[in-house]
Amino acid sequence: MMYDLRKSDFEMIGWALVISQLTMFFLSLFLSLIASQFLYIFSPLERTWNLIEGYIVMFSAIGGAIPMLIVGVKNNSLINIIQKREKAWPVQIAFIFFVIMGLQMLTNIAMTPVINFLESSTGVSFSEANEVATSHSVSSSMMLYSIIIAPIIEELLYRGVLLRTLERYGKWFAIIISALIFGLMHGNAVQFPVALVIGLLFGYLTIKYSIGLSMILHVLNNLSVEIIGRISAYSENMGVLINLSVLIAGIVSIFLMIMSAGKPLLKDIKQNRTAKGVYSSFFTCKPIIAVFIYMIALTISSVLI
Repeated sequence: MMYDLRKSDFEMIGWALVISQLTMFFLSLFLSLIASQFLYIFSPLERTWNLIEGYIVMFSAIGGAIPMLIVGVKNNSLINIIQKREKAWPVQIAFIFFVIMGLQMLTNIAMTPVINFLESSTGVSFSEANEVATSHSVSSSMMLYSIIIAPIIEELLYRGVLLRTLERYGKWFAIIISALIFGLMHGNAVQFPVALVIGLLFGYLTIKYSIGLSMILHVLNNLSVEIIGRISAYSENMGVLINLSVLIAGIVSIFLMIMSAGKPLLKDIKQNRTAKGVYSSFFTCKPIIAVFIYMIALTISSVLI
């Protein structure tokens, strides 16, 4: 009975993810074609593409979110989505923010030799993927999407519907799978490891505190990327100084986190082991296989095209 229920849930989530990705892709393509034709007809507006692009991304992301939100309504995973478990104080939020920044920078540093090896051994270039992953928005519409729309939608889908649906099969199973899909969803080989690491932390924070906390931290993270990116574009030296300061603050915060919460976290992982067969059931589900193939192909293509 458990196997049938598990299989049914995984298939429902898998098909929703497939439809979500396809909806986002075709809606983006459709809106881009309409916008390009409109700008072609009204030639004086051709230079406004950057202003329009952000709205295309917004509407595509919102449209792509609908299938997953429908699943959340059907399986009641959205009912308690704003439920608070433990209270996070402002000082804790600031501390966790620096942990997030430190984890991102350390992940990028750790991945540098891997990227260099892949570039030298395969001939592929990660430069364009790196630019996409680290550059700031070029228009107000893209900035609005990056700072507000994307964090809200992504948290609702990946720490809301997906995490809450999978949580019944294991706390850490839900955290790991939601983080993995969150990382691959970005479709960027450089951004994937960073998003995976941050996704793990966001998932844990959502279960421990609330989705509201993960949304706030996601907004703060994207806002900091925009600010630091603009400062770096204005003054490279100032950008380096800020990044170095944030890295030091992040490393100190991570060290303090390990000292204070390391043992309880390891204990929690041991006490909440995922039941046997859950991972195999998930990764042998046909729609799950399909969506993973698509997202992995999209991620690989970011360094091939």
